[in-house]
Amino acid sequence: MQVVVQITSWTASDAYLTNPSLLEPAISSFSKADGCICVYSGLSEEDETTIYLFIVWEISEPPKILVDSPAYLRNTGLLSCIKYDAFQTNHTVHFNNNVIPALTAPITEVTLLTLKEGKTKGHLNQILNSVSTNPEIADNKYGALTWGDVEGTPDKFYLLFGWENAKVLIDTLFL
Repeated sequence: MQVVVQITSWTASDAYLTNPSLLEPAISSFSKADGCICVYSGLSEEDETTIYLFIVWEISEPPKILVDSPAYLRNTGLLSCIKYDAFQTNHTVHFNNNVIPALTAPITEVTLLTLKEGKTKGHLNQILNSVSTNPEIADNKYGALTWGDVEGTPDKFYLLFGWENAKVLIDTLFL
């Protein structure tokens, strides 16, 4: 089954930071949409203000249900969760591996990569394939290192990886 993932992020409102359950009605609504496999969300540990929403679709062209307009955001219940009434990112991504293990991990590393001028997707795949064979990465219980291209933006790619906790992530990447 081919899947795509809609990745949306925004700065959390003060209301959301006080009451994260404000997002639950919107997640419930999205999870009932035709073609939706699952929905995950979480607050960034780095800045503790960025919310990420991941909608995994079983179809090649997901419905454009996440529309960046105040009227739509108000009707879905998302507006009360968004500080500046707009998304920071709203991408559709085609991943090379199953993303669900990474999204169900206690910590999900989310990295948006932009290719340098003169570099290609082939260069990136070669580097990431090499990294993915590292024993600390290859033997991860939260699935394989997963990356994919952003639809409509040939120089942008997302990388997802699940970790047990932030200490394991830091120890693996920086030691």
